[in-house]
Amino acid sequence: QFDKKSIIGKNAKKLKFVFEDTSKWINHLSSVFASGVTQKDEFKISGPHGLKILDVRIIPEFDIHNKVVSVICSSRDITELKLKEDELQAAKIKAEESDYLKSAFLANMSHEIRTPLNGILGFSQLLKKKDLQSEKRQLYSDIINNNGHQLLTIISDIIDISKIEAGQVKIEENIVDIHDMF
Repeated sequence: QFDKKSIIGKNAKKLKFVFEDTSKWINHLSSVFASGVTQKDEFKISGPHGLKILDVRIIPEFDIHNKVVSVICSSRDITELKLKEDELQAAKIKAEESDYLKSAFLANMSHEIRTPLNGILGFSQLLKKKDLQSEKRQLYSDIINNNGHQLLTIISDIIDISKIEAGQVKIEENIVDIHDMF
């Protein structure tokens, strides 16, 4: 790091600073000399201590005729701040993506749950018919039972996913016969 005494009044070349965008720096300097208005911007520079991001103000100095004769440059190292901003931006993008995935998951689960539930409700209404033949009554009961099992499986899967996300699943190592599994 440079201390104030080693920087004040020195030329950037003498300090071995290299501006990433030299034309931007020259444009700001020219603008201050032409308009007399302070310019403020961020500049990336590389120097003996690596790449730095500086918040720079270029302030005009006027003579007695109100003509700009020189400029004063003040800067503040905002490298750490910019890195934190980048980290926050990445975290925000990740959170938004996670939120989108959760919304998509909930929409999908809503559909998966409604399908067997609609079968259960629909066929249970059909069972209320008084003149229903026993074969149809048995078929409707089987459909309700199958949809009930399907719904229970879906709910168990949702609970398992929640446990995995919460880190509550314990892995057990066992010997498994692959042929039996398939």
